[in-house]
Formats: sequence, C-alpha cells, structure tokens
Amino acid sequence: MPPSCSATSTATPSPTCPANNGTSYTVPNSNSTFTVTCRTDYNIGNSDITSYSLQTIPTYRQCINSCVSWNQNNPTLARCVAIFYGGRCFLKSAANQPATGANGDGAILQANSTGT
Repeated sequence: MPPSCSATSTATPSPTCPANNGTSYTVPNSNSTFTVTCRTDYNIGNSDITSYSLQTIPTYRQCINSCVSWNQNNPTLARCVAIFYGGRCFLKSAANQPATGANGDGAILQANSTGT
C-alpha cells in the first residue's frame, strides 16, 4: 500500500512587535514577504509615498498590506519597499537608511519578493 500524503496549510500570523521582530510576514494572497523591523523607520522624511503617508490605517498588519496594494494599484508610480507604522501608515519608496529606536514599527520588503 503506498504511503498517504496529506496537504497542510498554515495561515500567516499577524505580525506584532516586539514579539515578531526579525521574522518574516507574508501578505495573504500575494507574492510579498516582509521582514518585521520593530522600532525602526526608514529614510525619515525623504522617501514617503505622499498619497498614503497621511492616511490613518488602524493596524500595523494593514499598513504592511497597504504597501502591497499600492504596488498592485500604482504600477507606474514609486514602488513601496518598506513601511513605518506609528498610528499612521507611511509607505516608503526607499529603505537604505534605517533609524532604530523609532516611536513605531517598520517592515521591509524582502529582496526576493515581487511586492505585488
């Protein structure tokens, strides 16, 4: 008798800080994985994607998901590669200058992700 196989699926947990710092979070129904970077902002003040920077998004997870939505809905505009969430959601077009100790939490799109 051949061995049986069973498929299992695991839901991507909602990222939280500081518990998930340094771990990966995959946005559901996408090819986008982010590294959770608690208390870290990126390129402060000079890489915000203006259209979303002032929006109130209720959770850290929804802010990360908004980055993917931005990339899907705005393919000809600046690409979102990171976020910072501190009560407001800031989508970032660059992430090469991390600032630790920030009053909020960041996430950065992993290099092998499509962002969509």
